[in-house]
Amino acid sequence: MISKSVLIQSGCPSVYQLRVKKEKSGLLTRVTVGEKQMDEMNRKILLIGEARAEKCALINALLNYIIGVRFDDKIWFQVTEEEGHQATDVMIYEIFGFEDKSLPYSLTIIDVAGHEGIERDAVIREQLSDMDDQVAVVCLVLNAGDSLQSSRLKHTYDSVMSLFAEQEDKCTVILITNSDGQNHSNVMQDLETTQIKFMKNEKREPFYFLFNNRQHEDRTGNTDELEQAYKLSERELWKFTCFLKEAEGRMILAAVEELHEHGRLKACIQNLQDRIQLTDLKVAEIKQIQKALQNHVGEVKNNESFAVEMDEVYKDTEPIGGGKWLWFFYDGALCCTVCEENCHYPGCTVAKTPEDCEVIKDGFCAVCTNKCPVSAHVKEEWRYVTKTKRVEMTLLDVRQKYKRNETKSENNISLSDHLEEEIKHQKAKKSQIIDEIYKHVVRLQQIDLKDDPAPKYLDLLIESGDTEMVLRLEGLRKQDGQNTE
Repeated sequence: MISKSVLIQSGCPSVYQLRVKKEKSGLLTRVTVGEKQMDEMNRKILLIGEARAEKCALINALLNYIIGVRFDDKIWFQVTEEEGHQATDVMIYEIFGFEDKSLPYSLTIIDVAGHEGIERDAVIREQLSDMDDQVAVVCLVLNAGDSLQSSRLKHTYDSVMSLFAEQEDKCTVILITNSDGQNHSNVMQDLETTQIKFMKNEKREPFYFLFNNRQHEDRTGNTDELEQAYKLSERELWKFTCFLKEAEGRMILAAVEELHEHGRLKACIQNLQDRIQLTDLKVAEIKQIQKALQNHVGEVKNNESFAVEMDEVYKDTEPIGGGKWLWFFYDGALCCTVCEENCHYPGCTVAKTPEDCEVIKDGFCAVCTNKCPVSAHVKEEWRYVTKTKRVEMTLLDVRQKYKRNETKSENNISLSDHLEEEIKHQKAKKSQIIDEIYKHVVRLQQIDLKDDPAPKYLDLLIESGDTEMVLRLEGLRKQDGQNTE
């Protein structure tokens, strides 16, 4: 192994950086040690934790244990790169070639960086959906010396677990780093605030393993203390790897198409909310015209050149802050140039071209109003926005703008009636959009793989919507509840 490494620190122990095979497979960065044997047993574990959890130290400890490094060897190998290793959000470390030496299986470690936000969720989900195998265990990695930031950790955990069909109390264990081997009741108490359910032992206690991160520290003049720390981690690594042997295939990733449908539904809801804003602005525009007509009845009569002032609604584009590239991912908005709508924004951080975006299915968009072909779409660093501008329009211009296809018997309908009909049309469109949003929310609840009885998406829409939208959504929810009863 030394011949396959680079010495980065002389001393006791001497620290070596392993030369590894590093490649991007789809959206995942893979670091491979050794050569994979097709028929050999493999165990996959998924690590979730924040930067201060020191997952790198834990991964290196697993590597050295598998290789067979012991305290008396006075060497230490590193496979992780401390700086910037979280830039891609998901790193996969594969360790092959030591089966039947230290372990009866090869090991795959999936390191998920702590993250927050809709866009980061989309990246994590897309990356993990590229995996084609089962995961044995999800490990929450916590630093014994830190207070637990439960909200952030829970967000990351829920986002990842929504990819799996298995319940968390059958697959989640705790790995505590920087441990001195003592009781860590403070960590356990903090974990209770997250309401995460863990695997339990025969004593109904959460499964947890303790690790000390001091294996690579300089041992000059401090041998006994560091040897005890080393033995603590070695003992816990033995217990953990024995546990993994029995954890075959506990979790199975959902079908990729289900994950893409989840993304499409969320994109549809965002797009429909934009369309609701557009209908509201159009109604406001028409009401301004109605008010002007009422205030100037005498001047309006038989005077097609009479001008009214109003805030005219129009579509414009605006740049998206931050540019296209987000680490290794192609940030931007997927837009339909025919409908002049944002089909996937925010959250389109994975697709490099319109064809690659998850809202495009069988060559057509599943989101925009006209469900246009992919050729009508662009993936750029700008998005569509709805704006208004102050303009003057003559009555003739107004009549032409709001005149819809009508029969001969309707040719003599007054301008006021035209405007009233247009308001009814926009309100009916809004009601239809709200119905469509509700259907998407219900479908989201159905395919959400991690059970959550709270209708979080619907609650979010109700909290952010106007009075009319709130009443409509709440009515639909009550109606749906009565139907299910």
